[in-house]
Amino acid sequence: MKCYIILILLFCYTLTWGQNTDSLIRVIINNKTEDTTKVVQYALVSRNLSSSDPEAGLLYADSALQLSLKIKSSLKLGSAYAAFAYNYTAIGSDSIAINYFEKAYQYYVQSDQLNHAARAKHNQGLNYYNLAIYAGAIDAHKTAYGIFKKTDFKAGQTQTLNSLGINFMEIGDYPKSLNYHLQSLQISQAENDSNNLCQSYMNIGLLYEKLGQYEKSLQSQSTALKISEKLGNPVLLARVYNNLGNVYDLMNQPDQAITLYEKALAINTENEYSFGIASNYSNLGIVEMKIGNYDSLYSMLSKALILFDEIGDENNLAMMYNEIGDWYTEAPDHLFKKLNIPLSQRLPLALKNKKEALLFRYKINDLSGVADSHQSLSKLFQKYMQPDSALFHYEMYVIYKDSIFNDKAELTIIKNELEFEFDKQKALDQAQFNNEIKLKQAEVEKQKLMKNGFLAGLSLITLTGIFAFVSYKRRRDAVQKEEAARLLAEKTEVEMKALRAQMNPHFIFNSLNSINDFITRNNSSLASNYTIKFAKLMRMVLENSEKEEIVLRDDLNALEWYMQLEQMRTATKFQYQIDVAENINKDETLIPPLILQPFVENSIWHGFQNSTVPGHIQISISIADNKLLCVVEDNGSGRVQPTATSQTKKSMGTNITQERINLINKTNQTNYSLNYTDLPQGLKVDVILPYKTCY
Repeated sequence: MKCYIILILLFCYTLTWGQNTDSLIRVIINNKTEDTTKVVQYALVSRNLSSSDPEAGLLYADSALQLSLKIKSSLKLGSAYAAFAYNYTAIGSDSIAINYFEKAYQYYVQSDQLNHAARAKHNQGLNYYNLAIYAGAIDAHKTAYGIFKKTDFKAGQTQTLNSLGINFMEIGDYPKSLNYHLQSLQISQAENDSNNLCQSYMNIGLLYEKLGQYEKSLQSQSTALKISEKLGNPVLLARVYNNLGNVYDLMNQPDQAITLYEKALAINTENEYSFGIASNYSNLGIVEMKIGNYDSLYSMLSKALILFDEIGDENNLAMMYNEIGDWYTEAPDHLFKKLNIPLSQRLPLALKNKKEALLFRYKINDLSGVADSHQSLSKLFQKYMQPDSALFHYEMYVIYKDSIFNDKAELTIIKNELEFEFDKQKALDQAQFNNEIKLKQAEVEKQKLMKNGFLAGLSLITLTGIFAFVSYKRRRDAVQKEEAARLLAEKTEVEMKALRAQMNPHFIFNSLNSINDFITRNNSSLASNYTIKFAKLMRMVLENSEKEEIVLRDDLNALEWYMQLEQMRTATKFQYQIDVAENINKDETLIPPLILQPFVENSIWHGFQNSTVPGHIQISISIADNKLLCVVEDNGSGRVQPTATSQTKKSMGTNITQERINLINKTNQTNYSLNYTDLPQGLKVDVILPYKTCY
């Protein structure tokens, strides 16, 4: 197991937080009036000191409390109690901080300072989290979220949703965890809130890592890295480096993992961030153990253990005891002699540390960790020929593992992902539709005004040559705008048809049936692989449906995922090959999204259906006369030739593709085409498009 650095921070006031502490103290000294203003000043100094000198911060918190009581200001008692809580949190007295945040919350509610009350509840939840009391943390964060939602304070909503996601992840309820993180991500995107957006991507990455979906985890953490680099926050950057290192380690890329851990360690050491330093030592040690470098490993793990013990982090203490237990099990004999540890103590010390890890995990209700500890103890007893103990711990491992991670949970996660993406697309489509309606209404009103103006002018002045010219120009402009509006409406209709064609209901229905069939046949690996590819394809289709053009690489990736799904789903055996000319830059060349997919679909569903030879699809992309030539060729049964009483039937997808090309020609005054060539064995389709790049 790796040491995770989760971004979960105290929620403080930000309006006057940047004031220099010394300046505030001078203001207090000069302020001879004992009133509510002075209480606020005491509280602000106290909170500033919480990050550098919490003992002094407690003295100023007490001054704020005593003055509030003296002037009988219940309004400011909340500020005084909150100041106490921040400083007790800073010195690690989370239990005391919980009580003070509760008092602050009660007084804030009485004073109708709702956002302050929600902040107090949120921070109380963080104290519960530090103590691994996850049920208390969840209750506190839910209360805070309810208030933030009532006051429509978006930043508060995103932080509490993220914290809820983290707590549900800690207790092994991954579907709920992902649901809360996706809600937070959606709000952060809408508000363009970079800090909380980074936090959401980091935590979603951690969740995917726990689920073993490392590519998704890497994608989320890489997105968080880009955001943190733009923000310029070194501590945040170190957290992302650490989490990326975890993913690369799990992907069996230890060199890259070590490089990232060392970057994080350098930043955390410079900023004297004890938890970060401990986490980096821990993770470096785990990687060193994997590659067999035990010499410096014991020292790293011991340093991490001491730091986590000082911080009071029981979750990571459990992890360190487990890793030290592994060291006693795996380290070569000469290192025991070097450290003056008798070899006869190898097994007792390994068992002692691993049992210590198990006890901590039971204490903090870390069900996933409990399962890992039982599995580790089972392997240890098996190695030292104690089959009864090995069997007991293996049975406990199976019980706990099955209780927290099963097929239903993973399918629920995929369902939540798809619902989020569909809701996001639905909102975008609705917003676009509303905007178009407003534009068309404005156009109608404009036309009415022009018509009324023309009639009024006709009744007031004679038909002179100048008026005729103006009148003619207005009519011409109106016709042009009407044509532009018609083209926009036609374009919108074609795009919606294209989206419906890309999201073919039959394909989705068949895909979901295939997933169900794989699960019924207990082929969970194939079901998982198929589901991941299916979710990727659906996400890309939804993301790209609002775009007129995307880069060629993304479109070919989506097309390849589609063909891989069809290879897995159908009994039809076919191969495919994609060739792109060397003079084409796939990351710069633009193409309408999924414009080739309908022809590939026709090849699979119709061309190979009655074919007696193994199917093959050849896709070629080249440039000719400054045009992009896209060719889809198959060796199937070809098109059904029309007879006197029948006609060739085209699919909805190919018809819509022809409409899209016609629209490109109308809009850009071009002459691009779609050509079919019947082959002796199969069909060739040439799609000729404008050659365009991003630059």
